[in-house]
Amino acid sequence: MARLFNILFLLATVSLFLLGAHLLDIAGWRYSDDSGPLLTRIHPATYIIILTTIVGTAAFPRRVIQTVSSLPFILFAVATLILFARAVVIMLTGITGGEVTAVITNFMTPALYYVCARCVSADDLRRWEIPLRGFFIINSLMALSERLVGHRFIPSFLDKTTDNRAAALVAHPLNGSLLTGLLLVYLVTARRGESKISNRLPEIALHAAAMFAFGGRAALVFTPTIMILSALIGGRKEGEANVTWSQRMMPLSIVLIGICLIFLPIDFVDSTLDRFSNDGNSAQTRNAAVDILFSVPTNDLLFGMNFYDRMAMAKFYNTPAGLELAWAALTITYGLLCVLPMMIALPWLFYSMTRQMDRSALYMVLLFLVVTAGSLAFGVKSMVVVQCVAMVQILGQRKLLRRKASLFDELGISVRPPRSEKLFGSLSE
Repeated sequence: MARLFNILFLLATVSLFLLGAHLLDIAGWRYSDDSGPLLTRIHPATYIIILTTIVGTAAFPRRVIQTVSSLPFILFAVATLILFARAVVIMLTGITGGEVTAVITNFMTPALYYVCARCVSADDLRRWEIPLRGFFIINSLMALSERLVGHRFIPSFLDKTTDNRAAALVAHPLNGSLLTGLLLVYLVTARRGESKISNRLPEIALHAAAMFAFGGRAALVFTPTIMILSALIGGRKEGEANVTWSQRMMPLSIVLIGICLIFLPIDFVDSTLDRFSNDGNSAQTRNAAVDILFSVPTNDLLFGMNFYDRMAMAKFYNTPAGLELAWAALTITYGLLCVLPMMIALPWLFYSMTRQMDRSALYMVLLFLVVTAGSLAFGVKSMVVVQCVAMVQILGQRKLLRRKASLFDELGISVRPPRSEKLFGSLSE
């Protein structure tokens, strides 16, 4: 049973990243089509995760009970059920825009994935770090290639627009920027294991360049900001490597790489920088989201608007892509009374899952919450929440240093470190 669970969990994790929305649409799985069958509008990974949860409950009942009985998870589960119940009510009115599948994808799937991840040993999760990083290396190389040749390799809805940013394997430029930023934060802030921090520099340079290829401005700004914040904080727990001066200087290397790219004659870097001054009304659509929240009747604000009214409001405020603020989009769809519990539950659950993990997990979660607050993200159906949970669970495991056995260890004698070392740690690698 445990072996079957591990296989299913691995399949679920692989499908989260490899089966992008555009690939599913090409394969005939009408994932992005709101008029398609209900079953195909749910990502295949969700079905695998549901099955994995059932198998995991049978194989590891104690771990599952311990996870689902924690207060942050209970609140998140309740908040998800509230949104799901509201989505069902909307669906029964006959005027629907995919609200049910959005709740299942955005919140129910991450909850179940987290339960499953808690049933996997830390050693097994650490083994999956290299394949995950390998995926992002391919993704970043693909993004850079797309910008160099001038078109995307996998067809998607973006081909019908004038947007020339890369999408690579993750289907959308903003998702690509966010997920790549999460990996960069991990590479810079994670405590070293058995290898030196400097070994990560080539990988860091690749992903830093890919950030310009994806062109997400919020991720470009807040990724180095959070890295610099991490350089100022360096406490450690017993058995962990200290945050060395070389690691504290790592964010500066990222900034230097970015500055070098800015001054090099690279077209896609220049076009990304141009978006800061000429964003194609992107800032206007975010301002429109705030204007809509203040202009709708109180009843619509508290209980949400139906699909046709939302579309009419978006057209009136010239924001055809929807409200490009995740929490605003959820509020207009489901109502503030139903969304408010999730506003508390999502950050709390994310924070709680990082408490016993490597310091990088907290910084990854912080970047996710900041960037998604200023974009559409999980305001519509998106796998970005569960992808973030997967990255935190796999990459954020604590990396303990293996201590060489000494004569005192062999004799069973415990030797306490000097008080100065306990307080300040060693600055050497």
